[in-house]
Amino acid sequence: MKIWLKLSMATLLLAALVAPSIAQDSKAEERTFLVKEKHEKGVKVREEHEESQETKVALEDGTVVETTTKTETETQVTEILAVSAEGKVSQGRVSWPKGTQVVEVVKLGEEPADPVEMDIERKGASILYTFNAETKKWEAKLEKGDEELDDVKKALKKAEPFANPFIPGREVKLGESWDADKDILKTMFASDESIELKEATGTCKAEEVVKEGELELLRISFEMKISGKLKDENIGTPDLAGVNKGSIFWNCKEGRAERIEMENSAEFVATVQHPQLGALKLTITISGSASAKFSYGKVSDKEEEKEEKDEKEEDGMDG
Repeated sequence: MKIWLKLSMATLLLAALVAPSIAQDSKAEERTFLVKEKHEKGVKVREEHEESQETKVALEDGTVVETTTKTETETQVTEILAVSAEGKVSQGRVSWPKGTQVVEVVKLGEEPADPVEMDIERKGASILYTFNAETKKWEAKLEKGDEELDDVKKALKKAEPFANPFIPGREVKLGESWDADKDILKTMFASDESIELKEATGTCKAEEVVKEGELELLRISFEMKISGKLKDENIGTPDLAGVNKGSIFWNCKEGRAERIEMENSAEFVATVQHPQLGALKLTITISGSASAKFSYGKVSDKEEEKEEKDEKEEDGMDG
């Protein structure tokens, strides 16, 4: 009690001044953000995508017998042609004007082979997606490209070509967590015939506000886990477990993502038959990273003409 009485007036004033500051910080942490997509007819979304992936094949004793490194750069352009009364995309055209993949394989006991560079299978393809209001399903029409290529086939089979399972479509508080849309997550893998999906779950969290120039972005972290079986005639149907985690930098004012950064990992064990050694138990681990940057607006006629010209020139060189 004597100590309390000795508190000076200055100390009491300081406490009074600090209290409002603490209250303001508390209010700042309770800020809410609208995390909902806003779509507009006629807008073109340009996505510049980069990805790297490393696959290692190891024996039971841990010896790595093969390492495959793949890097990929791709440009995807989405043109929003129609928007429903609910504000969702109801028709859109997706094209892939550019795309390159470099693959390098290193095998145990062999000299590294020269990297192989090639165009991605979707390069030059264009698909028109239209939502059928009666059947409640998307219909895909290949306007350009080879429908026999695997990547094109997967794109044509997409059940939800424009949905994002991590965007809740409502206001969230800073620090709030929520579950990703399970139905949309499952449809993301529906077109991949090499996976028999058992479960796909995801969690998200509004982590922090990031300022980049004049933009104020909400960083949303996400983690997606999948489990199931691989379907491959060479290795059978081994169990598969994978994790994909990263961040979406969300422009709340415009209702769109500015960029995405993510990392992924997966592992499975398979038994294969070797001509001389017989049955071999192998552990395959996959790790990688990817990023995507988005720009919005109408791509100018000059840019479209330049892309078409560059594509024709590249095709001519390949021929």
